[in-house]
Amino acid sequence: MSILVGYKGGAPGADALLLGARLAAAAALPLHVMAVAVRPRNLVPGRASDAFGDYTRRMFSGVEDEVRTTLDGFGAPGLDVRFAHRISRSTGLALVDGVAEVDASAVVMASAPGREGRITVGPVANRLIHSSTVPVAIAPLGWSAVAAAAPDAPTALVAAFDGSTENEHVLGETLTFGERLGAPVRVATFGVRGATMYPPEGGVGAEDEILAEWSDQAQRAIDSLRAPGGMLAGVTNEIVTGDDWDTALSALDWRPGDLLCVGTTPHGGLARVFMGTRGTRILTHSPVPVVALPA
Repeated sequence: MSILVGYKGGAPGADALLLGARLAAAAALPLHVMAVAVRPRNLVPGRASDAFGDYTRRMFSGVEDEVRTTLDGFGAPGLDVRFAHRISRSTGLALVDGVAEVDASAVVMASAPGREGRITVGPVANRLIHSSTVPVAIAPLGWSAVAAAAPDAPTALVAAFDGSTENEHVLGETLTFGERLGAPVRVATFGVRGATMYPPEGGVGAEDEILAEWSDQAQRAIDSLRAPGGMLAGVTNEIVTGDDWDTALSALDWRPGDLLCVGTTPHGGLARVFMGTRGTRILTHSPVPVVALPA
């Protein structure tokens, strides 16, 4: 088994690379770094084809040195790093196929360009989120600076749980993933005051009462799972709320090595990642890397 990183180079590439390195080190697995050159459509033999061949050779030849330099600077020179170069019509397709080729237990991507410190889901990550049979980890934009500042921070998992029985599967999946990584797990529940939760007849205080009651229900659900012999025995939890998703996600007591695990549902009867609305909002507002776990 291994950890697969989709590597593009540059600063976003370092975000994914260092997240992959952290997972590989925690799980004592090889790190497979895959660089993909997308073949232009309708490419025929001739000057254009020769130029593309020259481009791919230059691209692939620089990847290994760049990766090793980044990892050495991160303080992970002893990691078992392996390289895979692919020419494909689609980066997403190459990475989906790469999961099986390298027996990956997780695939790691960087955020698309967007808000610094948060995740923007680009087309490649979107393809993986809806096609992968293994966990998909995505690093926030600029996360490599955070990782470099705390290279020895222990990896820990935070399971996003809304307190419902339908969402309990994410707890089991996070615990299983935590066992693979040798990482501790804690639970976080995020409550948000929605703009539509201010009924004119209820007054502005009604929303706080609703949110407080929901928080109590979530805590009772967690306490029942934390009873002796329960799924969450010995696991701590936090319930945080905010006026919006960004405020709620930022309110959690995050630690440098934390990864946020979000629940997903099967799609089309297959054990694949399929992100619902709540999971998507958590993913795009999280200040730490997010791991989408296939149901």
